[in-house]
Formats: sequence, structure tokens, C-alpha cells
Amino acid sequence: MGDSLDRFFVLLERVPRLADSGIWSKTAGSFDCDLYENALGYLSSGEAHMARFFAALWQGQNGSSSYYLFDVVEAAAVIDPEWREIIRDWLADPFWP
Repeated sequence: MGDSLDRFFVLLERVPRLADSGIWSKTAGSFDCDLYENALGYLSSGEAHMARFFAALWQGQNGSSSYYLFDVVEAAAVIDPEWREIIRDWLADPFWP
């Protein structure tokens, strides 16, 4: 799990606002649902899509609620090219923390 957790945070660091949000904690190995759901209220649409991507990756599944549902087609239309690269990198070698 350590290697996958490290890989997760390497990807997350590429989206600084999410990396600094406190939603994910590497030291505690945790995900804060309240911080996550609150953040969706102020993140840009691209950041919100990336937050959903990271939440799905963290949970090892794509959730059914709109707070957790990551839609790659919808995301591709609004996220920055460098963030598309994060998703592309993960798809090339998927892992789950």
C-alpha cells in the first residue's frame, strides 16, 4: 500500500489547490469527507472534476452520488491539459492507494 499511497500523492501534488486542501492526508492515510464536500462548493469546475477523480481513485470506485461521481468525458471538456495528463498517466498504469 505504501508505494500506491506515495504514487497517489505524487499525482495529487500536480493539482496544488487540492494537495493543500487537507482533504487527503498522507501521514494519516485518510480522506476527510466533510472537507471534500465543502470544497466542491468553492472549487472551479476543473478542480471539482479533479477532486472527484482523486476521490474515486482513493475509494477504489466511482461513487453513485454527484459528490463522488467522476465522469471522464465531462471532465475532459473543462480540465486543463496538464490535468488531463494526470488522468492519462493513471490510466496508463492504474493503481489504488
